[in-house]
Amino acid sequence: MLSRLNQFPRIPYGPLPTPLEPLPRLTRQLAGPQVWVKRDDGIGPGMGGNKGRKLGFLLAEALAQGKRKVATFGGLQSNHARMTAAACAQLGLEAHLFFFEKRPSSLQGNLLLDQLFAAKLHFIPFGGGGNASMTLEQTNRLVKLVARVMAGRSLYFMPVGGHTVTGCLGYVEAALELQEQVEVLGLERVTLVTAVGTGGTLAGLLAGFHLLQSPIRLLGIDIGKLWKAFPASIARLASALCAALGEPHTFTPADVPMIEGTYAG
Repeated sequence: MLSRLNQFPRIPYGPLPTPLEPLPRLTRQLAGPQVWVKRDDGIGPGMGGNKGRKLGFLLAEALAQGKRKVATFGGLQSNHARMTAAACAQLGLEAHLFFFEKRPSSLQGNLLLDQLFAAKLHFIPFGGGGNASMTLEQTNRLVKLVARVMAGRSLYFMPVGGHTVTGCLGYVEAALELQEQVEVLGLERVTLVTAVGTGGTLAGLLAGFHLLQSPIRLLGIDIGKLWKAFPASIARLASALCAALGEPHTFTPADVPMIEGTYAG
């Protein structure tokens, strides 16, 4: 699988592979199974974060297509937007970040960093969001249209969270890393738990573990009821990833291991 992944261009944001570290005190506190953490928080530019895995593939594709503008969107304090702004600044690309909320009276946190990274910030009060009124794909199509109107047609559009086949190759690669680390450490009956916002990380891991025929179990925790028919979106993306890597497989919504609507935040 690694040879097929290496056929796709990427910008090497590191350090990779990220460490798999034990959390002995938390394990003792919970009095349950061993707890480990995959340290993807250190990947990439702009103070780092797990979206660096996706950005490496996405921005390499943008450069290969000769694009000089990149557009994406997210919440006001989006880490994905912040890292996109930082990466574009490094590459000399013009970043356009769309936020479907009212512009705050002052820019703080990630918004301030976005501005310092010279990104162009677009605030469009939408009067809603987060109520699962649209599918993820419908939202992405709407924002892409808005971005092309406001920032120009010749841009590279990056859906929220990097939710594309290209972006989610990064988490197919993460599945390969995890499988190798688990084998080296001799860990058994492993369950990987991940937060799920836009579903790209879960889709990449789902496809990756399937392609590896890995015994690692996977569980996603939905951070909030943001999208209509969310498991179906994740299943489609995981299926498309398998096809892109030359091993077609069709996932159904029932195959998506996710807890919805119970936990948030």
